[in-house]
Formats: sequence, C-alpha cells, structure tokens
Amino acid sequence: MDSPLVWAEVNLEAIAHNVSELRGITNPKARLMAVVKANAYGHGMIEVARRVLENGTDSMGVARIEEGIELNDTYWSMLSFMREYFLEHDIAPDVRHLIKYLAAKDGCSKKEAKQLVFELFPYGYVKQACKIAGMKKPRAWSTG
Repeated sequence: MDSPLVWAEVNLEAIAHNVSELRGITNPKARLMAVVKANAYGHGMIEVARRVLENGTDSMGVARIEEGIELNDTYWSMLSFMREYFLEHDIAPDVRHLIKYLAAKDGCSKKEAKQLVFELFPYGYVKQACKIAGMKKPRAWSTG
C-alpha cells in the first residue's frame, strides 16, 4: 500500500514575523522562550533556533533534558558540518568523519577531537549529536 505524500514547508520569514508579533503584544519586561521540540518536527532545529533568537526570543527550550545544551560556536560548527555532510552524501556522517573534520579545523589530534565530541555530547554521538543536527538514527547503529 502506497502512503500519501506529505509536504510541509517552513517559512522562516513567517517564524520571524510571529516572534516579532509576540514580542509586540507582551510586556517589554517579559522574557520570551521558544521551544524547539523534536527537531522542530523535522524542519531544522538549527535554522528555526537561529531565526527566533535573531527576532526577539530571549531563550530556547527543548522537549527533553538531554537536548538542553547551550549551543555555542563549537556546537554550531560541528552541527553545520554534519548537516553539510548529510546533504552531500545523503547519509548521516559517522563519528569518525566529525572527528577528522574537528582535528583538521582545530589543528588537534584525532584523540583530542574525539574527547571533545564526547565531552560536548555526553549522551553519545548518535543519540544526541545526530538528533540535534536533525538526522534520524541510522538503522545500522545501535550505540553511540
């Protein structure tokens, strides 16, 4: 049985507009938090998070505590690499690809890069990093 096709289009300009409208009707002293749950339902948590933060949101919330990490430049760099790799190869990058990328980018050893990955993603590369980057857990990986 064929499944019907579903199309969802996310308009980042509309998201920005909605945040601005919410900011306009709330008390100026109120803090506004956007919750990006389940990778923005598959629409790209990174893109949505950046847009809402640029347009008046004070903070971000997540659905599960293991997703609740502060995404600094180091995280953004890794997550962007993972997304670009995925777009180019149509598969989530293995952790060794990320380690190789970090070692080259930061001029450190692969051992140091590996330590950094697992320090930043203590719940595991597959369970946490791939999920935050918006990728499904590959079927062949059972740990990580």
